[in-house]
Amino acid sequence: MPIWDGQVYLYDTWIVPKGGQKDAAFRFLKYVMDPKVLARFSSVFPYPPTRRSALQYVSKEMLPHLPTAPANFKRALNTNEEWWADHIQEVNARFQNWLAK
Repeated sequence: MPIWDGQVYLYDTWIVPKGGQKDAAFRFLKYVMDPKVLARFSSVFPYPPTRRSALQYVSKEMLPHLPTAPANFKRALNTNEEWWADHIQEVNARFQNWLAK
């Protein structure tokens, strides 16, 4: 069984580019963000659904293997995007120095 203590999570977004097929894109997004569809994907591949509301549809056998299961998510760490935006140059320089050693 995986250990989910101290996992790091972050958020992601979908976009519909200007000039694209807007109606088709929104139909696609509506489908892929449906909680039951997300849960079906998670039932075959242990990748967490992107909506908490989908967890109720994930099988009891698969749920403990997902990082977003309530018991596994308690000690998860959120990324701080603002901090990274302010410190990315410094962190990259330190990382490059470390690699060079």
